[in-house]
Amino acid sequence: MSMRLLLLLPLSCLLWAADSPRIAATIYPLQQLTRLVVEPGQSVDLLIDAATGCPHDHALTTAERAAVERATVVIMNGEGLDAVITRLLTPAQVAINTSAAIPEADHLSETTDHADHEGHHHGANPHFFASPRQAARIVRLMGIQLGRHDPSRAVGYDRRAQEVADRLDRLADTMQATLAPLPRKQVILQHDSLAYLARDVGLTVVGVIQTEPGQDPSAAALGALVTTARAHRAVIILEPQFPSHFGTTLAREAGSPVVTIDPVASGPVEVPQDYYERTMRANAERLVTALRSP
Repeated sequence: MSMRLLLLLPLSCLLWAADSPRIAATIYPLQQLTRLVVEPGQSVDLLIDAATGCPHDHALTTAERAAVERATVVIMNGEGLDAVITRLLTPAQVAINTSAAIPEADHLSETTDHADHEGHHHGANPHFFASPRQAARIVRLMGIQLGRHDPSRAVGYDRRAQEVADRLDRLADTMQATLAPLPRKQVILQHDSLAYLARDVGLTVVGVIQTEPGQDPSAAALGALVTTARAHRAVIILEPQFPSHFGTTLAREAGSPVVTIDPVASGPVEVPQDYYERTMRANAERLVTALRSP
């Protein structure tokens, strides 16, 4: 930065930039939640491209590796989803593990059995961020941990985190109460990204279309899902991050309602600060419509 430009900047901006940690999130949904906790104008870098979705087998680009190295505080998933990044972190970097916000008893098992790059299998479903109930817990943890590592802003982090978490809890309560009297409770998911959301609003998952990342269901598996959907009068829940062909075929063959719900696993780069909350409210409205089908 040139001396002339430095002289044009307000002193408060220079001081803020000098002592501000370089906060980054490994995946898109965690970036969106972190943006709700930091100060207005405080940036949150995204370490894996916003269009990637769940990066189970993602290969980091040169630019992504450089972004990892620049970060001083990293908000991570902690259940293997972002292992490609977290294994690169150094002792000098602060890692905030959001899975620690979820009580052990609340973790769901993953329906897939894929290996990460070191050959280990993920036991817990890492997609807890897709449920407003669990996102509230994540946000409260962020408020505490960010304040611990950035004490000059601790009061603000905590206040914003509590406000956001309270809103997310109220949304989860409203969803659960609204869906409770509706005639349909069983659902078939396109992928297990929405398993926490389904559980937390009182739905029962009776099937999953894609049980392996990037692998389409066989004809036999799809036929079995048609039988399951008919038997349980299940609603088919698709995600915008996946092709809809198999889900719409299943819905047509079973005569089931179909709805698209966004887990915010990926999304646009330029979005309002409350993008996560807006998306979850829209999800709630679409779920009500689908589950109300006679």
